[in-house]
Amino acid sequence: MKFNSKSYVATYSLLVGLLIVVGIIRIISFYVNNPIYNSLEFIFTSVFFLALTIVWAISISRRILSEPFKRQYIFVAAYLFFFLLVKFVRYRFTQDEMVSRALWYLYYPPMIMLPLNALFATFYLGKEEGYHINRLWYLLYIPAFILSALVITNDYHQLTFHFNNPDLLNWDNEYTYSVVYFLIVAWIAIIFIIVLIKTIISCHNTKLKKGAIIPFSILGGGFIGFFLLIIAGRVEFPLPYSFPDFFTLFVVMFLESLIQVNLIRTNVGYVGFYKNSDLASIITDKNFNVYYTTTQGYLFSYDYMQKALQGPQVADNKWRLNSIPLKHGYFFWADEVSYIAELEEKLKDIGVSLDEENEIIQAESELKEKKLKIEKQDEIYNKINELVRNDIIYTSEVLKDLNPDSPDYEKKTKEALISICYIKRRINLFLISYNEKNLPFKELCYSINEILNYVKLYGIEASHTCDISLSGGDDVIYMFEQIYKVILFYLDIAESIFINCYRDGNGKYARILVDHSIERPYQIDGVDYEYEYDGTTSTITILGGKIDE
Repeated sequence: MKFNSKSYVATYSLLVGLLIVVGIIRIISFYVNNPIYNSLEFIFTSVFFLALTIVWAISISRRILSEPFKRQYIFVAAYLFFFLLVKFVRYRFTQDEMVSRALWYLYYPPMIMLPLNALFATFYLGKEEGYHINRLWYLLYIPAFILSALVITNDYHQLTFHFNNPDLLNWDNEYTYSVVYFLIVAWIAIIFIIVLIKTIISCHNTKLKKGAIIPFSILGGGFIGFFLLIIAGRVEFPLPYSFPDFFTLFVVMFLESLIQVNLIRTNVGYVGFYKNSDLASIITDKNFNVYYTTTQGYLFSYDYMQKALQGPQVADNKWRLNSIPLKHGYFFWADEVSYIAELEEKLKDIGVSLDEENEIIQAESELKEKKLKIEKQDEIYNKINELVRNDIIYTSEVLKDLNPDSPDYEKKTKEALISICYIKRRINLFLISYNEKNLPFKELCYSINEILNYVKLYGIEASHTCDISLSGGDDVIYMFEQIYKVILFYLDIAESIFINCYRDGNGKYARILVDHSIERPYQIDGVDYEYEYDGTTSTITILGGKIDE
C-alpha cells in the first residue's frame, strides 16, 4: 500500500491536522457569539474545502493513467466544487428566503449525479485504450434527473421535504424528510456500495483485495456520520463539519482510498519499480549523467556509453552494452556475456591439458555456436534499429519540448501514438518475415486495423476493408509502409480515411480515400501509385505485387 511511503505519511498527516483545525474552529463558532469570528470561520472552512476539491482534481489528472477513467473522477470533483460553491453563495450573498431555499435544493442534483460518474469510472478498470461502456448504462441518468427535478420543484409537492408551516415560515428549521429524500439516500448508498464491490472484482490481485477494508470502513463511517448530522441538526448539537463539507470529505476520502489501497492503478511508484528490476540498466541525460539505475545496474565509462550509441559494445569481457535514445537522454542496458570469456578460457585449458583433438573441436564448436547466436541477435537488433530509426526520431521531434499546458498537447500526443503504433507493427512484420518465408497477407490487415484505431483517437473517422484470403509476400511490408506515409501526409487536414486492400486481376492493390477540404496533391518518388482528387476526396491507389496462382 502507498500509505507506507514517507511522503504520503507526511502529506496525509498534514491533511488530518488541517481537518482537525477546521473542525475545532467550527465548534468554537457555536459558543462564540461574535459576527466577525463567525464570518471568518465560514469563509475559512468554505475556502478550505473548495481548495481541497481543486487540489484533489489536479492530483487525479496527474496520477490516473486512463483518460476515460480520469474524466469521470474529474466530473465528480466538478460536482463537489459546484456543491460547495452553492453553499457559499447561499450563506454569503443572499437574504431572500425563496432564493435561499432554491439554493438549498441545488445541493442535491450534484449529490445525485456524482455517484453515477464514480460508477461509470469502474467500467474502465482493466480495459484497454479505446474501450467504451455500453450506452444502456447511461439510462441511469433518467432516474437521476427525475430525483433532481423532484428536489428542485419541492415547493409544489413537498415530496422531498415537508414543511410544518403552510406559509413556509421558519422553513429551514421546521421540516421533515419525505419519501424522495429517502430515495436519494438509498440511491447514493447503493451506487457507492456497487462502486466498491465492482472495483474489488476488477482487481485480480488477491493481496490487494485485503486492503478493501479501508474503503469499506470509510463507507460505513460516512453513513454513521450522516446519521449523526441529522440528529445534531435537530438538537442543535455542535459538530466539526456542516453537511456539505462532510459530504465532500466523505466522497473524496472514499474514492481516494480506492486509489491508495491500489485497487485503482496510478502512475505513482514507477521509479521504485524500475530500481527493483532485474534488468541491468541505467538512464542518463544527453551528457551521460546517470539519473536512474536498477539494483543490477552497472556503471560504464563515458567512452563505452558513447560507443554504444553506434552499436552494441562489449566491456570487461563481461557485459555487452546496448542503447536506445530517449527524449532527453539515453537508456543503456547490459547483457551478461561473461560465459563467452569462460568458454574461451576453457578452450585454452583444453588445448594445453588434453591431446585429444575431438575435445578441442567440441569446445570450439560450442564457442562458435554461442558467437553465431549472439551475432544473429545483433543482426536482428541492428536491422530493427535501421528500419525504425527515422520513425523514432520523428516521434521524438513530435514530442520535443511538449508542455502539458500547451494548446496542442493532446494533438501532438495522439500524433505520437500513431507513430509509435506504426513502429511496433513494422517491427512485428519484420520479425514474422524473418522466421517465415511467405509473410501472411492477414498481418497487413491486422496492422492497418490497429493504426486506424489511433487515427480515430486523433479525431479522424477511419475504416478499412481487407481481403485476408490474398497470398502474402514481401509486398505486405511495402504496402503497409506506403499506407502509413499517406496517413502522415494528410493527417493534419484529413476528415476521414478509408482503406481497401483488394485483388484486381492478378494484382494486389491498396486504395486509400482521404476526405479533405484543403487541396494537397500526394507526391512521393520511387513508388508505383495513381492519384486523383475530385475537390473533396483524394484517392491514392498503390500496386502491391502480382498474385501467385
